[in-house]
Amino acid sequence: IADKQQRWRLWRQRKGKDEADPERPHRSVFTDRMKVSLRDRDLNNVAAIFDELCALYPEDPGPLAYKLLIEVAQIARNPDAAIETLEEMLSRGYAPDVETHKKVILAYSRASRDREALNWLKMLALEEGDEFMRESGNYLYNIVLKGAAMKGDEEIFHEAWAGMRAVNAVPCERTLAAFMTMESKIGTSPTVEAVWNHEEF
Repeated sequence: IADKQQRWRLWRQRKGKDEADPERPHRSVFTDRMKVSLRDRDLNNVAAIFDELCALYPEDPGPLAYKLLIEVAQIARNPDAAIETLEEMLSRGYAPDVETHKKVILAYSRASRDREALNWLKMLALEEGDEFMRESGNYLYNIVLKGAAMKGDEEIFHEAWAGMRAVNAVPCERTLAAFMTMESKIGTSPTVEAVWNHEEF
C-alpha cells in the first residue's frame, strides 16, 4: 500500500498537481517555467513566475525557486538582490549549498565587488570549517582569483591565494589560468610551464 501511495504521489507531481490541493499546480510547474526563462535569459519573466508561485504558495515556494532567483541576480550582476534572496531562503529554513554560494560570489565578482566576494569566502571558511573548504574551496576561490586577475588587482588576488592555501584547497587548471591572466596583467606573458613552476605553487 505504501508503494502504491508513493507512486500515486509521483504521478500527481508529474501531472503538475499538488497532492495536498489537487486544484493547485505543483511547485515544479513554476520552477520548470523559471528554468526555461532562465535558459532564454528572460530574467524579468523568471521574477514574474516566482511572484506567481509565491501567490499560490505563500507559505513556502520551495528552495529551488529561491536558488533560481539567486541565479537571476548573479546573471544581472546584482549581489544585493542575491543576498536579499538568500536571507529570505534562510528564513524559510533552507541552507545554501555550494552552488548557491558560487552564485553569490559570482554576483559580487561580476559587479566588480571583489573585496566583498573575498569576504564572503572568509565568512564561509569560519562558518563551514576546514573540511567544507578543502572540498569546495578551489571551486569557489578560483572565482575570486579569476575576477581579481582580470582587473589586475594584486592585493585581492594574493589574499585569495593565501586563503586557498590556508584551507589546503588543491589548485587546478582554473587556478593556473588565473595566474596566467594575472602575470600577463602585470607585464609578463608566461608559458604554461612557467606558471606551474611559479614560486607561489
